[in-house]
Amino acid sequence: MIMAGMNSEARIASFLIDISERMVANGYSAREFILKMTREDIAHHLGMKLETVSRMFTRLQAAHILDVSRRHINIRDPHALQKIGASH
Repeated sequence: MIMAGMNSEARIASFLIDISERMVANGYSAREFILKMTREDIAHHLGMKLETVSRMFTRLQAAHILDVSRRHINIRDPHALQKIGASH
């Protein structure tokens, strides 16, 4: 319900922040992890189109906030990601 009021970039950022926090809670790195979901699964989960999810990952990578290689995510700038996720 909260995500409904967010723009696409904020939805993706919040999603990644949530995964990052879960990884830390389980003793793993907050900045580097493998997504268990496909981009299509993420799109369904967030109520977005696959193309939008891919475009947002590309945008965050171009802004040097993330490095993305298939399902491997490296959060380069967690503060910027937090700022985007909070911009709803």
